[in-house]
Amino acid sequence: MTCLLRRDGAVEGECTIGGFFGAKFATVLSGVTLSRIFGAAMLVVSIKMILAK
Repeated sequence: MTCLLRRDGAVEGECTIGGFFGAKFATVLSGVTLSRIFGAAMLVVSIKMILAK
Protein backbone atom coordinates (compact mmCIF):
# COMPACT_ATOMS: atom_id res chain seq x y z
CA MET A 1 0.00 0.00 0.00
CA THR A 2 1.50 3.31 -1.03
CA CYS A 3 0.45 6.84 -0.27
CA LEU A 4 1.93 9.79 -2.12
CA LEU A 5 1.20 13.42 -1.36
CA ARG A 6 2.04 15.66 -4.28
CA ARG A 7 3.28 19.23 -3.88
CA ASP A 8 -0.08 20.57 -5.04
CA GLY A 9 -1.79 18.80 -2.12
CA ALA A 10 -3.37 15.97 -4.11
CA VAL A 11 -3.13 12.42 -2.76
CA GLU A 12 -2.20 9.45 -4.96
CA GLY A 13 -2.76 5.84 -3.98
CA GLU A 14 -4.36 4.30 -0.92
CA CYS A 15 -3.79 6.11 2.38
CA THR A 16 -4.60 5.72 6.01
CA ILE A 17 -5.47 8.77 8.08
CA GLY A 18 -2.10 8.63 9.88
CA GLY A 19 -0.21 8.20 6.63
CA PHE A 20 -2.00 11.14 5.07
CA PHE A 21 -1.29 13.54 7.92
CA GLY A 22 2.25 12.18 8.35
CA ALA A 23 2.99 12.79 4.68
CA LYS A 24 1.44 16.25 4.85
CA PHE A 25 3.58 17.09 7.91
CA ALA A 26 6.77 15.62 6.41
CA THR A 27 6.56 17.56 3.15
CA VAL A 28 6.56 20.87 5.06
CA LEU A 29 9.76 20.10 7.00
CA SER A 30 13.29 20.30 5.63
CA GLY A 31 15.49 17.23 5.33
CA VAL A 32 17.69 18.35 8.21
CA THR A 33 14.70 18.77 10.52
CA LEU A 34 13.31 15.35 9.57
CA SER A 35 16.71 13.77 10.26
CA ARG A 36 16.86 15.39 13.69
CA ILE A 37 13.32 14.30 14.59
CA PHE A 38 14.03 10.74 13.45
CA GLY A 39 17.35 10.70 15.32
CA ALA A 40 15.71 11.90 18.54
CA ALA A 41 12.99 9.27 18.23
CA MET A 42 15.58 6.54 17.67
CA LEU A 43 17.56 7.74 20.71
CA VAL A 44 14.45 7.59 22.92
CA VAL A 45 13.58 4.10 21.69
CA SER A 46 17.13 2.82 22.16
CA ILE A 47 17.35 4.19 25.73
CA LYS A 48 13.98 2.61 26.52
CA MET A 49 15.18 -0.74 25.15
CA ILE A 50 18.43 -0.58 27.17
CA LEU A 51 16.63 0.23 30.43
CA ALA A 52 13.75 -2.25 29.97
CA LYS A 53 13.99 -5.62 31.63
